[in-house]
Amino acid sequence: MLNNDVKETLNEAQGLLRSALYKMARQERPSTLHHLTKIITDLEQLVHFDSILDSVDDIMDNNK
Repeated sequence: MLNNDVKETLNEAQGLLRSALYKMARQERPSTLHHLTKIITDLEQLVHFDSILDSVDDIMDNNK
């Protein structure tokens, strides 16, 4: 389980990266934008996937 400090830090990082993406949108190469977008998506998926794993753990614990 990700603790709240980690979640908050990941959310802050996403916000900063989104801000950078917004500023870069008209000036940088598409491949650079693509990779930054992938990083943002990966951070989002990390938080959501951890939550899914927590749910799976809870289900497994309840079935013991």
